[in-house]
Amino acid sequence: MTCYYDSNKVDISSITIDYKQNIIPGVDLRYSLSIPFKNRREGITVIVILMNPAEADLNISDKTVNKLIDFFFNYSIDGNQVKQLHIGNIIPIYAQKSADTLLKLKGLYSTNLLEPVQKNNINKVSSIMSHSDIVVFAWGKPDVKTIHNIYYYSQVYKIIEVISNMEKDIYVFNMRNTNTKFTEHGDPRHAGWSAILNGLVKTSIDELLGLN
Repeated sequence: MTCYYDSNKVDISSITIDYKQNIIPGVDLRYSLSIPFKNRREGITVIVILMNPAEADLNISDKTVNKLIDFFFNYSIDGNQVKQLHIGNIIPIYAQKSADTLLKLKGLYSTNLLEPVQKNNINKVSSIMSHSDIVVFAWGKPDVKTIHNIYYYSQVYKIIEVISNMEKDIYVFNMRNTNTKFTEHGDPRHAGWSAILNGLVKTSIDELLGLN
């Protein structure tokens, strides 16, 4: 079922996307998606780091992006509403399933494009984080036997290294029916799937790495 942006909340005509189509046959990239909220010139900007893009682009949304829109449209910090939502990813490859992401990763690797794609992703996410008021980690963990953990976490750690050099507040989602900030594997909980977002909880790099 196709999802659309809510025109009562989103300034749809002003959505921007950093998108590359058919970098190799069948592989599309989305480095960032920026969603301005309607009639909000003042407020804070938020970037959420997810696993990888599913469907959302300039014209259509997806369930995870709509869930984030609903949450942040009604969220405020110290009386400041969110005026713009940015979405970045650990892996910038469009795919609805982790298994498809892996196949596309292998395709980029076989054509010597994977390294420059991922380097470009880190640079673009870094730039957006540096201009955002708060950063939310919500990338989760790939399905078992799909994207290899060593490769995935090598990209996660590059995001962590970047933000370690910034003075930014870092948050994860507080979700219904959980009493811990992170999953049993230590990952920030993913905002998609069946997750119900209750709020944000501040965290730190030390806590994320299990050192605090």
